[in-house]
This record gives sequence, structure tokens and C-alpha cells, in this order.
Amino acid sequence: MELFERDREFSTLNDLLAHTHNGNGQIALITAAVGNGKTALLRKFGEVVRREGCVTLNASCAGAEQKVPLAALTQLFDSPSLEAKDAQRAAELLSEWHRPAGGSAAERPRAQVMLELVRIILDLSRTKTVVLSVDDVHHSDPESLQYLQHILRRVHASRVLAILTERACHNGPHSPLQTELLRQPNVHPLWLPPLSLQGVAEMVSVTAGHAFAQELGTEYHALTGGNCSLVQALLRDRAGEDPAGRTDGPVPGSAFEQSVVRCLASEEPVLRGTARGLALLGDCATQEVLALLLRLPRETVARALHALTVTGILDGTRFRHPATAAAVLGDMPLGERDALHRRAARVLYEMNAPAPAVAAHLLSTGSADEPWMIESLISAADTLFQQGRSVTARTYLELGHRFSTDDRQRASIGIALAEIECRISPQAVSRRVPQLLAALRAGLVPGRKALRLCESLLWNGQVDAFDELPDLLGKLMAVAEPDLDTEAEVIRRLLSSTFPQLAEKVSDVLGRPARQPLTTSALATNNRLKALAAYDTALAGADPGAVADAKQILNGSALSEATFPPITMALWTLVHADRLSEAEVWSDRLLGEAESRGTAGWLASFAWTRASVALRQGNLPSAERHAQAAIGHLPLDAWGVRVGGPYATLLHTVTGMGKHADATGILNRPVPEAMFGTPFGLVYLHARGRCCLARRQYQAALNDFVACGELMASWRLDRPALVPWRSSAAEVWLHLGHTNKAGRLVEEQLALLTPHDSTVRGASLRLLGLTRRPQERVVLLNKAAEMFQRLGRKLELAEVQADLGEAYQALGDSEQQRVAVRRARHLTQECQAKGAHCVALLDVSRDSAVQRHDGMDDKLAHLSDAERRVSELAALGRTNREISSSLCITISTVEQHLTRVYRKLNIQRRQDLPAGLRPRIATRESEQYGAGRIPLARRHA
Repeated sequence: MELFERDREFSTLNDLLAHTHNGNGQIALITAAVGNGKTALLRKFGEVVRREGCVTLNASCAGAEQKVPLAALTQLFDSPSLEAKDAQRAAELLSEWHRPAGGSAAERPRAQVMLELVRIILDLSRTKTVVLSVDDVHHSDPESLQYLQHILRRVHASRVLAILTERACHNGPHSPLQTELLRQPNVHPLWLPPLSLQGVAEMVSVTAGHAFAQELGTEYHALTGGNCSLVQALLRDRAGEDPAGRTDGPVPGSAFEQSVVRCLASEEPVLRGTARGLALLGDCATQEVLALLLRLPRETVARALHALTVTGILDGTRFRHPATAAAVLGDMPLGERDALHRRAARVLYEMNAPAPAVAAHLLSTGSADEPWMIESLISAADTLFQQGRSVTARTYLELGHRFSTDDRQRASIGIALAEIECRISPQAVSRRVPQLLAALRAGLVPGRKALRLCESLLWNGQVDAFDELPDLLGKLMAVAEPDLDTEAEVIRRLLSSTFPQLAEKVSDVLGRPARQPLTTSALATNNRLKALAAYDTALAGADPGAVADAKQILNGSALSEATFPPITMALWTLVHADRLSEAEVWSDRLLGEAESRGTAGWLASFAWTRASVALRQGNLPSAERHAQAAIGHLPLDAWGVRVGGPYATLLHTVTGMGKHADATGILNRPVPEAMFGTPFGLVYLHARGRCCLARRQYQAALNDFVACGELMASWRLDRPALVPWRSSAAEVWLHLGHTNKAGRLVEEQLALLTPHDSTVRGASLRLLGLTRRPQERVVLLNKAAEMFQRLGRKLELAEVQADLGEAYQALGDSEQQRVAVRRARHLTQECQAKGAHCVALLDVSRDSAVQRHDGMDDKLAHLSDAERRVSELAALGRTNREISSSLCITISTVEQHLTRVYRKLNIQRRQDLPAGLRPRIATRESEQYGAGRIPLARRHA
């Protein structure tokens, strides 16, 4: 057995033994906290005295034998080193002691028995040194302790060395035995402190090796406080680990847990109770709370905490490791633990502790049979919900709902549950809706909470629930209630901008003149109203005032469930206002906060925003990563109707990267039908149309774009900043050679724009330029390029530069053409775009500055528009059937066109079609009339 940092104490015992050999009896009193090596030191020294031929009398006391008279003394005289006659004599005396005593006359015989037992030891010491050791003397029975005090008073002139070990006492500076013994000159107290950092490192080195000892020693010491028993337990856990999965640091396991339990089992009941109370209270534990919980004086609790700190269980008023607290709680009987949780809940409630602290204990008991308990659960749920901890909040509400007997309170809890479940378990809301509507009919729900219910059901796509809501809301709005009109205005504006189909159903109820009209001050101080107004302005063509309001909301709001809606709206205001750098900073900041809280709904929302910012910046890999993360943070049903947003962002991104198989996979995912009655459905339809356009499925793309326009018109929500359906439809018409139709759509879109619609204006100018002659085209394209450059829209800028390259080529300006194409190629590579249009950009950047060989340009010039369109698709590897579908012509017509193309180009098969047939901006015929086809950059977008 190896001892660590016990050399001084071991040396002292050896010195005492030497003095004892010379006839000067000595007493050593070893004191230490539980687990700090008293017994190990005693056993190690026992090996020394046995080697020297001493008579050894040993006893190890235990709390279970504390009420057994003479239990320790019996162990002492049951030593194999006693001669048979001495052992026999001691047994007779102990037997005599146990005889019933009757009155004072019998006390003298017991005193005589004690003197006779003392005489046995003193007689033995005349011929040999006697070493008397008693381990854990504090557990000794009173009768044995009385004998020990007798013998210890008489050993000073004998060859008797007495070694006693005692646990450190928390009741004061000295135990009663210490107080008695320290009066004697031959008593030597020895205190065994916990191991130092170096001592733990030495112990660790025996198992882990010297190379890791110092580094690991720090971690082991921090976890155990230097308690030898706990360090050894950690090392046993390490030895039992699978070497392949072993970590460098300490990992508490079953050995550590058992060691903690044994340490506390050896302590006094007040220390065990203090440790259990501390483990149960967690962060709420203070000396005051512990004293009330355990019904003990604060001074007693303070001494107990100190003793547990010395033991290595605690570090002040906190456990050194969660595994220690778990071991303490796990050792508590279930009934005792439940009772203590219930008492803790009451103590914390009466001390006005935060509601979540009270509720946590109520949840542990599974009971809430008093009104204050239900109120605490409701309050705690609201607090946690605002912090984004929705799952725990729902658990508290479910417990409160189960025990509540008040109908109004149960209805209120039901609405709060629906609000939470819309975020984490939407399928549960469907089952709850009938009960909630019944509560509304019965007038059990206040107006503000009813409006909150409406919002939650809408986001979850529970549109059917709105069939009778107008009538119910009308009745509720007729009842005076503080801030009801403000809440109604929030819902009205939300419906108008996000659920336009439903806005008319409740417009008469929510849009009626308020009993007290909302003041400008009320509108300005309500962040939700301010955020909705700013977002609406951004969609209509953001002005500086909307951006300023959005930034004020973002700067002045701490993230919570209550502030999450206005923060989200403010963030999207920056996005739609083309403040991409600021939106990026805020998205990253909010994502970080959401990650630290672990709130899935917030993570999903901010990841989607971040993906949208990256897409607009042309950082396609980042956009894809964040969009995938957003979708992965929440299940489909938890997204509700909003799922169309991240799906649309991801569709745009993978299409731009040329990942058409990924786009198909996204489009095959189910989406809620109610989504198509919201702007989320619009952006999804638009993104789907762009995917079709990239695949040259022109009719399908046009259908989606036109559907967007029809929906927006029916909702009176025709805002190009939301969905620029006209410019997308114009691209289709350009692909099909209908320049006039494309031009009219773009001009219509330009007429709808405000001076602040920069991105949409830039895209519109670009497309308008593609319908004009080369001279005018260059002017319009340069204006678009300036806008995209200023806004940081790299991918759109790359497309415009490619268009400029072809326009300059048509004008014969080879120098400007090379500059534009070089810029286009650089931007495309920077964006890491790999869609078909980007591949064409890279090809043209390599080939356009040199003349085509073999007179192919002249041959291509003789192709008609129809032949050119068919041959372009064939050069891209499309089948005849795909070409037929894309151009809305028969397969026979495709074959006829290709036959004429082969003859004019003097080739035999479609594999021989020249690279010059890849989509480009102009043929001689189209230049004559101004345009006719979409250029390289957008034709495959």
C-alpha cells in the first residue's frame, strides 16, 4: 500500500514508537475528514510494528455497533498476538461485565473489571511493547470509550503506544475525546489534510504515467478537493474504461459514485442531510435556504458546509462536479426525496424565489394540489417560454392543467399550451383546438389571450379553426380589457401582410374603430407594431425611416419569446432594404445567442435569415449550409406555413450551384396546403419556377410565375420586392423569343417600384436592356451594374457583366468586351456558382476574345431563330422530347429543325454541334430588332 504526502505523519509515529520502546508511553490522535487516509496510515504503520515484534491490539469501530456495549473492547482483546492465558482472562472479564448489575453495590465490581482489563495491557508492556490502535474511535460504544480513557491515563510510564483515529468533527474545534486527551502531555494530535495538487499528481502518475500526471492532477484535484478516496475511485473508473474511448481527463463513473455515497454514509446525519439538501436545491442553495429546508440553525449549517468542503465533496456551497450531486441525490430514498422537494418548493415560494425554481421542485414531486403551486407552475412556464425553453414550459403547464379545478384557469393554461405546442409539437395542437374553441364559446378566455391563440393557430396552418373565430372574436372585443385594441391592431396588420386570405374574414372585427383610438405614441412604443410597419414599408420600397426603426428594435431588444417576433421582422426589414452587411452581422449575433440558449425555433428562424443574406450576397455555399441547418433545426410540422421560406431559399441556392437533383429532392418534400394562402407560398412558387426555368421547362416556369401574380393581385399584395414575378416571367418570354411580351412585363414592374427598390430596379433594368438594341442595352446594363455593385449583389453583377460582354461584342468593342467577361468570370468563381449559366460564363470567358475557327460564325449566322433555339438545347444534351416540351412544339418539328441545322453546319450528328451554340445574347437577326433571346447569364438561372 502506497501513501502520498504522509511522510511527516509516518515519521512522527515512528518517533513515538521509539519513545515507547524506552518506556515512555505515547498517544497519537489522528484526525482527518472522511476519505483522507486515516485507516490507510494506520494499516501501513501496523506493518512496521508487527515487523518489530510488538503486541498489537486492534479495533475498528462502526456506527452500527455504537449501541453494542464493549464492541470495540471485545475487538481489542480478540487479537491473535495475545497469549492464550491473557485472551482467556480478558474474555472472562468481559463476560463478567455483561452480567446484570443491580444497584450501586454492583458498580464496584464493574470498576474492578475495568482495572483488571487495564492490568492485562500494562502487564504485557513489561516484556514487550504494546501498540493499541482504534480506528474511527468516534463510532466507539460508550463503555469501550470509558475503558480507553482509563487505560490512556495510565500509559505514560509504560511501553504502550495508543493510536486513535477520529473523523473531523463539525460541531466545534475539538471532539469530547480530543478535549479529554489534549490535557495529557504525552498526547500528539496529527491532522491529515487533503492531498495537495502535487500529492494528487503523484497518485495519478502511478496509474496514468508521469507524462500526464501534472496536467491530469489539476483536473483530479479540482474534482475531489484532494480527497484520497475520491481520487482513487476516479482512477478505478479510468482503469475500467475502454482504452479506445478513454479520455485524458477524469470521468466520474460507478466507482466514484459509490465512493461519494460511502463518504457521506460515514459522516454524521447532519452532514448527510446538508449534502442532500444542497444537491436538491442546486443553484438556489444558500445557508439561509438550507437552514429553513433542514430546520437547523444557520450556524450548524455553516459548520456542516465547512466540513463537507474539507472532505472534498463541496467547494464552498457548490458541489465540485455534477456527478457528486447526482450520487448524493441517487442515494436518497424516493419518499424522503419527494418530501424534501415539496418542502423546498414551499420554502422557495415563501422566500419569493423565481417561479422556475419553485416549479422545478413541484415537477419532481409530480403534484400541485394547492393553489399557490399551480400559480407557480403557470408563472414559471411563462418565464421559460420567453427564454425559449419551450419543452420544460409545456411540462409545467401540463402539470398545472392536470391539477387545476378552475375552468377559467384551465382554459388559460390550455391557450398557453397551444402557443407552445405550435412551436414544438404542432400535431398536438389539432387535438387541442376543439377544447379551446369550446372555452372561447363559454367566455372563459380573455380577449388578448384569444388573439394570441389566433396567431399561434395561423402560424401552425390551422386555417379551418378560423371558420367561427370572427363571431367569437366579435364578442370578446366588445368586452373592455386593457391593451386589447393594441393587440388587435397587431393581429390585423399581421393578417394583412402574412395571411391576406384570412384578413377579410376578421377585418370587420379587428379593423373597427377602437373604443379609444390608438395614439401615435402607442403605435411608436409597441415594438411589434413598429416592426410590422417597418417590414411592410420595406416590401413596398424601403425608406430610411423603416431601416432606422428596424435598427432601433434590434439594438433595444433582448432576445426572448416576446421580443422574437419584432426582432425577426426587423431583421427581415434590413434584408429587404438591401442592408445586407448589417443583416449579416445581426443574423450571426442572434444565431449565436440562439445556439447558447439551445432554442430550436430561434435557431431555425435566424439560420434561414442568414441563408437568405448569403444568397443575396452571392455566397452560395454559405447560403446552402445555413438553409439546410434552418430546415434541420425543426420538423416540417413545427415550421407550419413558414416552411415555404427556407425551402425557397434552398431551392434558389442549389439551382444556382447546378445541383438540380437536390432541387428535385426539395420539391418532392411535402408542404402544408395552407402555405399557398400566404406569402410563404408565393416565394416557394417563385423558387420552383426558377428551378423549372433552369431546366428549360418554360411552360411550367411560366405557370408558376403567373400563379404568383394572380395570387398577389387577389390579395392586393403586388409588391416586386416580395416576389418579382414579372421579371421572371419576362425571362421565360425572352427564352421563347417573345421580346415584346418580355419588355411589357418589365416596364410594368418598373412602374410599380419606388426610388428605394434598388435590387428589383437593377434586375428590371437588366432585363429591359436585353430587349433593346446594343447601344441602348449597354446604357441600361451599366446602370444595373452600378446598382448591384453598390448593393453587394455579386451573382447578379456577374450576370450583368456577362450581358455587357456580349453587348460590347455586338458593338465590336473587343476591349470592353474582354474587361466585362473577365469581371463576370471572376465574380462567378468568387460566388462558387456552378449552375448551367455559370458554366456558360466560364466557357465564353475563355473563347469570346478569339475568333471562332473554320468559319463557323458565318454558318451559325444562317440559322433561323427557331433552328437556333432547337440547336442550342440539343448542344446542351437535351433529348428531342425534352426540347419539344421546353419549346412547346412537336417532336417531328424538332427533328425537322435539327436536320436543317446539320445541313447548314455541314455536320452529321448532334455531338458535332459547335460550342458557339451554347446560349448567347445575339444573332444577326436579333440584333437587327434589338434582342430576342435571354443571354448566357440568366438563361439557365
